[in-house]
Amino acid sequence: MAAVQTGHLRRLDSGAIVVTVPGIERLIVCRAAWEDVLVHAADQPGDAFVFRPRRAARHAKNLFSSWAARHRPTGGLPALSVRRLRSSWIVELLSARISAKR
Repeated sequence: MAAVQTGHLRRLDSGAIVVTVPGIERLIVCRAAWEDVLVHAADQPGDAFVFRPRRAARHAKNLFSSWAARHRPTGGLPALSVRRLRSSWIVELLSARISAKR
């Protein structure tokens, strides 16, 4: 996902978004909750990165952990942790019964 740029996104007539990253032979499926974000990104001019669009390097060191460090939750919530975010994501997929073999 770190390599995806706005030019890699193509909106189909149905409204679905196709992600095609050169050199990456992997199907990237978007969950419904993120469709609007990708539609907005697909409509942006240029070829900025979708995640952290103002960066210049394709694979910046500590890309996700530095993002988590910059976004401090309010209201007494705990600090974001990439490890905990990944675990929450996996639990969400398992709860939705999404198979890893798809």
